[in-house]
Amino acid sequence: MINPKQICFACMKELPSEDAVCPSCGHDNRLRGNGAGFLNNCMLGGQYLSGKVLGRGGFGITYLGLDILLGRKVAIKEFFPEGVVHRDADTQRVLPFGGSMEEEFEKGRSRALQEARVAAQLEDVPNTVRIYSVLEANNTVYIVMEYINGITLTGYVQQSGGKLPWVQAWPIIEPVLETLGRVHERGIVHRDVSPDNIMLRYPDATPVLLDFGTARSFTTGNTEHSVSLRLGYSPMEMYTSSGAIDQRSDEYAAMATLYFMLTGNKPESPLNVAAGIGTVELPSRLGSDIPSGEGSAENVLMRGLSCRMEDRYPTIEEMRQAFRTALEQGATMTEPFSGAVSDGKKKQSGAKEKTQKHSDTNISSGQAEHQNSDKTAVNHTGRGEKQPKPQGGKKRPLLVALCTVATVAAIAGVLFGAGILSPSKQDLATISDRTETEEPTKEITETAAMTSTETMTEAPAPTEAPAPTEAPAPTEEPASTEAPVPTEASAAKGVSETEEPAETPVPNYTITWQDDVGRTIDTTTAAYGTEPSHTDPAKEPDEQYTYTFTGWEPALSGVTGDTTYQAVFKPALRNYTITWQDDAGRTIYTETAAYGTEPAHTGLVKEPDDQYTYTFAGWEPAITGVTGDATYKAVFEPALRNYTITWQDDAGRTIDTTTAAYGTDPSHTDPAKDPDAQYTYTFTGWEPA
Repeated sequence: MINPKQICFACMKELPSEDAVCPSCGHDNRLRGNGAGFLNNCMLGGQYLSGKVLGRGGFGITYLGLDILLGRKVAIKEFFPEGVVHRDADTQRVLPFGGSMEEEFEKGRSRALQEARVAAQLEDVPNTVRIYSVLEANNTVYIVMEYINGITLTGYVQQSGGKLPWVQAWPIIEPVLETLGRVHERGIVHRDVSPDNIMLRYPDATPVLLDFGTARSFTTGNTEHSVSLRLGYSPMEMYTSSGAIDQRSDEYAAMATLYFMLTGNKPESPLNVAAGIGTVELPSRLGSDIPSGEGSAENVLMRGLSCRMEDRYPTIEEMRQAFRTALEQGATMTEPFSGAVSDGKKKQSGAKEKTQKHSDTNISSGQAEHQNSDKTAVNHTGRGEKQPKPQGGKKRPLLVALCTVATVAAIAGVLFGAGILSPSKQDLATISDRTETEEPTKEITETAAMTSTETMTEAPAPTEAPAPTEAPAPTEEPASTEAPVPTEASAAKGVSETEEPAETPVPNYTITWQDDVGRTIDTTTAAYGTEPSHTDPAKEPDEQYTYTFTGWEPALSGVTGDTTYQAVFKPALRNYTITWQDDAGRTIYTETAAYGTEPAHTGLVKEPDDQYTYTFAGWEPAITGVTGDATYKAVFEPALRNYTITWQDDAGRTIDTTTAAYGTDPSHTDPAKDPDAQYTYTFTGWEPA
């Protein structure tokens, strides 16, 4: 079992002896108290030891604590509604002031106990605090939760010069919005979102939303509530006890928190805005670099700060989507395109000029247009897409064949009329010897034999019919001298009247395959009418883009002649690895970022040591547009740590408190002590020296 007297009141680390000066934080553990009105070194539930005050809000006080059974640090939230209760100095019991305060405290205590149990069910929601226990003691309710080693968002903004640039503020608030959205899905509203209730973990500045012990359901239909207003962050509806509170109330508080990060100021009170005696200035007019203008992130923020609930976004998720849309439209990029125009002429291919418009440090795709003779365009998302090509690009083989036959027949007619193509008498005799009893297939055979010449055409009939020859008698064998003489074409092919016709060979054509810049990568052959195919080519990424094969230009179709196909690739900005390191060179986070974009990361926080506190001062090297893998190391500015000096009289009563920087000697005017009946007193110094 851990001895509570050997645990440091200020840091909960083990001491070398009871009530010793802590070697870790320097606290003198003979002084174990937070002052009047606070819980002082109390054991709760036989398991949790309370320590120094971590923070105070409208609903309660949070203390550092230690689970003495498990030996882990915890945070202990005490239900202590401001202005309603006080603490008995002797017993540490929390007591309500008289009158109606007592009834209000009883209702609030019961509600806090129930709502803390509800909050314990949210531990699977990201960026929230785990609830370890809920217990009753000292006439109030205590919520024991995970201890977050970090700094409040308020403190972080103050350390960072009073406000944050957009690239630091957005990565902090966006996860908070996601968390609130998940909580709202379960019918719970936080009611107390503010910079004081957002912690940034050491060292990666991950935001954590605190104080779900004050959350309540907004699905019961009961609008009566008791709240402690947080000026600057509470929406209009929380200024009345019967105002309807729902997820839009958290929306207002979250946007007020973002407003504070960007400007260093709280928004004007909604009461003053509604009364027309005040306005909420645009952050951009106060020097913030938030993307502004029509449809911008600034417009989304300002809608979230609307006085009337009805004017805000219906849900946090819709507001997140509005932010994403605004950021995506904050920049324009035209991607390079390669391909060929639809009229069959080769199109100059290769990377086109890329245009990027940076909105401060935010890079996203916007609208762009890219007009070409083939009606290729870049759509409103910035991605190149081919418009449908006009029909008629593919030639129909049957139509081509008919046109070819008609053309050749016309030429043959001209030649025949000139006497160049004249059938011999023997040919005419062969034709006249045919009878009506011959089968059609034989006619096809004869015709095929006569037309298998180089022109592959059938000569037109002569204008004058030849003199008929005398047919042999049916009972007599035809004389060999009267047998028809085959034509030169039929003799060359060896085709007789009884043989099958020779098949006309299908011609092959040369197919040339080119990359997107017109270099030949392969040649193949394909038969007339068939559709050629080729394995998809790949294109090596360059520094700026990776490439995805999307097809061939022109589109593949049945072969009608020698054809050249050019590969078409769709470019995408190349992603690179960004490594974020602390000031000691330890990697705390890696991510990817597209070429040309400017990576962003929340500024890191560094835990103070005995001698210094540290303020984040930026990254080394300075962040620029991505051109390759990059590593950024955090830079911190140290400042001597200040400590609280408590001055007491010889009876242990505090007479003064001051602060002094590490390593400096504190000083105080010498105190005086009134003489009593027996003694006079002379000040001789301080203990310890």
